[in-house]
Amino acid sequence: MISNLVVQKVSSWLILLKFLKKNLTISEINISNFLDKIFSYIENANINFLEIQKLYFQKIDTLLSKIPKSIFLELFNDSSPEKVKSKTYLLNSNEVCKSIFLIQKGTAWKFYLKDRTKIATEFVFAEDIILSHSSYLLQIPSKEYIQVLEDSLVYRIEFGKFENMIQKYPILNELDKLILEYNSLKLEDRLNHLLFKTPKEKLEWLLSREPKVLEKIPKKYLASYLGVTLETISRLKKFD
Repeated sequence: MISNLVVQKVSSWLILLKFLKKNLTISEINISNFLDKIFSYIENANINFLEIQKLYFQKIDTLLSKIPKSIFLELFNDSSPEKVKSKTYLLNSNEVCKSIFLIQKGTAWKFYLKDRTKIATEFVFAEDIILSHSSYLLQIPSKEYIQVLEDSLVYRIEFGKFENMIQKYPILNELDKLILEYNSLKLEDRLNHLLFKTPKEKLEWLLSREPKVLEKIPKKYLASYLGVTLETISRLKKFD
């Protein structure tokens, strides 16, 4: 049985991908200005991102309750769960990302390889999805790797599936704008903390968003994600 949380997260990312695909001609500076205005408003209004996140989840849940379950069942009707062993690669560098991976159970991460060092860019836990965004959107070779970190249960959603469904079911268009707004805020929140905060503040931010990182992710991968040394991670109070 696919939970509402899974439906929510899959819908959000796929709809955002659809928007980006349609707007690849928008200049980078315009997108940057758009995000700057959003985050400037949040800071000036002294609004906590977690409060905004809760508000958007409520709106999304309300809208999802109006969408027939048959639509979401159709999304998965040609996908069966795969049992994937720990350390298995779902995507290698230089491969084209032809699927969106739903981690029904388990943990996965995304990383680059630079001078034989793995640089983490994302961690994903049960009931969330992961993909190489540029590779999936443009159908070009990926520069990233996607790997499971423990025995996992994974669904694959093939390229173009949602694109066809959103044309077939106009009710999904209403969800489009709502999810775009939320993901824009989420991206700006991440950039603000990873680029401008102290190591301790970065870790506290990550734990507030993903509490499971302590038990699921090796310290060396957390260090690469936060842009700090392993020694710094080990000294932080949260790891004592």
